[in-house]
Amino acid sequence: MKCALSGFLWKSLAVIGVSYGLVAAAVAQQTAPDDPIQKRFYSSLATAAQNATTEHTRKIGGGGGGRFFEVLPEGGLLVGFVVWTGEWAGHHIIRGVRPIFQTSHGRITGQRHGVENGAPIRVEAKEGYAVAAIEARGGDRLDGFEVLYWKIHPADINLDAEGSYKSEWIGGGGGHKGRHPLTSNGNPVIGIAGASGEDMDRLGLIYYDRH
Repeated sequence: MKCALSGFLWKSLAVIGVSYGLVAAAVAQQTAPDDPIQKRFYSSLATAAQNATTEHTRKIGGGGGGRFFEVLPEGGLLVGFVVWTGEWAGHHIIRGVRPIFQTSHGRITGQRHGVENGAPIRVEAKEGYAVAAIEARGGDRLDGFEVLYWKIHPADINLDAEGSYKSEWIGGGGGHKGRHPLTSNGNPVIGIAGASGEDMDRLGLIYYDRH
């Protein structure tokens, strides 16, 4: 009985040790990437953010609200949004957004612009992909948008259309307003810019100008 119990304990400890090792390895992979290509990639994004070697797409929406500009000084790639929608003047619109960034240590959520209104909608790239463009509709406010995801190519510090896909449409249809594509042309998108108050007045993308 003693030997059987002892064997059971050793097996249990072995399982715990293996599990702990797997968790520790996963954490280490997220917090201390050793891939030199990945390090160079995120270092380049950080340099772009800190030195303002960036370009902006145009912004879709109205002229009101307080301006904002958000990039990560430590280097981050835009991979999605947390979005709140609601009603304004009889139209379904975007009330607030928070960007989601991929960093060398994992994914983080940025600042909220606009307001939280009801349950949030989360649109986020699958692993290995990032935001390359959005297609938006807007008038006096940002009515709605969808996200286009492209594959990340860290070695070339760009995004590639290989396997590209879109999110669902978020927000209102904007009536008869046309859709406006806001694209980085394959450059890494590192932030967002626009204006907000009680709603999202307008929104655009910030990307790393590699030229």
